[in-house]
Amino acid sequence: MGKKLILFIVIAIVAFVVLFYVFKFVLITALIIAGVIVIAPLLYFAFLAGKARD
Repeated sequence: MGKKLILFIVIAIVAFVVLFYVFKFVLITALIIAGVIVIAPLLYFAFLAGKARD
């Protein structure tokens, strides 16, 4: 029973670390995508406004 418990704890820790890193990666990616979605139209409108002035 002791060996199975240690194995279970090791697997749980590994799974937690993997999920944590995957989640962190997904979170950073989601923030970058959200940033692009917010910034791209602003840059586009700024570009159009700059062109309209010429």
